[in-house]
Amino acid sequence: MLTHDLMDYFISHYVNTPDEVILALVSPRQTKNISEPPASYTLTLGYDPLMDDGIAYAERLNAAGIKTYHEHHDDCMHGFISVTKFSTCAMKATHNLVMALNRFNS
Repeated sequence: MLTHDLMDYFISHYVNTPDEVILALVSPRQTKNISEPPASYTLTLGYDPLMDDGIAYAERLNAAGIKTYHEHHDDCMHGFISVTKFSTCAMKATHNLVMALNRFNS
């Protein structure tokens, strides 16, 4: 569903110039100083062109000693929430996502 061409389309509508894709406000992974971010939850998916970036960001947060919960679903695609009615792995991933985010409210 999410292809590199489609990502390029979204990026071109999100930033003013291609040079801005390296800004921390565009991509949190680009942040130079990550010493004081809040606890985080990172979800990565096996069929997602953003998977490698998400894994690298979670690893970077962990290496910096930041409370991070990283969950990976190897059998899900980007946009999985829209197919929960048809996919048990998407339903499970959505449930886990909601439960993980709920922990931030307690």
